[in-house]
Amino acid sequence: DMSGAPATNAFARGFYPDHDKQALIVDVRHNAGGNIDSWLLDILQRKAWMYWQGREDTDGGLMWDEQLAFRGHLVVLIDEKTRSDAEIFARGVSELGLGKIVGKRSWGGGIGLAYDNDLVDGGIASAPELGVYNDKFGRGMGIEQMG
Repeated sequence: DMSGAPATNAFARGFYPDHDKQALIVDVRHNAGGNIDSWLLDILQRKAWMYWQGREDTDGGLMWDEQLAFRGHLVVLIDEKTRSDAEIFARGVSELGLGKIVGKRSWGGGIGLAYDNDLVDGGIASAPELGVYNDKFGRGMGIEQMG
């Protein structure tokens, strides 16, 4: 799930302690989506562009600027049950050149749902309401109805 605080907390707990590893695998198989793709992509786009080293540093240790920037290889796992925001996240990783996508064709519904359709019995009806677009793929970003 990629929804709200539980999703951001889960990513932070898994990512930040290991941000300096050689590779990162993000598994969004069987992921129903949510709304944190832009937050995740923002973090993963951070690049170290300079390094710090103290004058007295004799062990060769360098600290890079852009603290907690990930500098390794990135792979995103998808499958036919990767949906909505998880699809959008995977497309973003690919389009921004951040990493590779591995797996099966996704669900094909990279759309935003609205949950503000209250029913008289207290339930909620969700409905597709927000489309996704970019300059390269146009409407649907090569996801909607395609996977």
